[in-house]
Amino acid sequence: MIDRAAVIAQARDVRVCMFHVVDDDIQVASEPRTIIDIDEEDRLWFFAWVPYDQVDDELDTRDVTLTIVDDARWVSILGRATPHHENLEQKLVSWGMDPKIENESRAFRPMLFDVSPSTAHYWSSPGSTPVSISMLPDAAVPLLEPRSPIFGAVRHQLSPLTESEHLT
Repeated sequence: MIDRAAVIAQARDVRVCMFHVVDDDIQVASEPRTIIDIDEEDRLWFFAWVPYDQVDDELDTRDVTLTIVDDARWVSILGRATPHHENLEQKLVSWGMDPKIENESRAFRPMLFDVSPSTAHYWSSPGSTPVSISMLPDAAVPLLEPRSPIFGAVRHQLSPLTESEHLT
């Protein structure tokens, strides 16, 4: 059985994910990022160098998707990313990272982000039906499984497609 704890355990094991954000122009921006910590509230923490011309955009809390793949386990985590720029050096020291924030080009600013997961989708094999899992701390049971993942992106829950939708 896959549950919230199993998703967090996989994230701890793998540590690297694709970090996907949809920008204001409805374009998906994706990049690999390393999970530097998962705290007691199961928030996933990331460090990134952000170009100064994008810092204002990055200061907004936004919805993100994290994709984690390990052997025959595929997980997509939906959540809210919150930027943190205060006490950056203290936080890095607490994770055993070098607190010296130096960037020779000065074109980038160091930032931390935490992602509070809300939902995860888990696949055990390509083409398998994904299981939707609530990642909220008080959730006791997984959500209902989507029924027709082949015909579109998995969202929180999918309803079966009608025959006319299958053909479009």
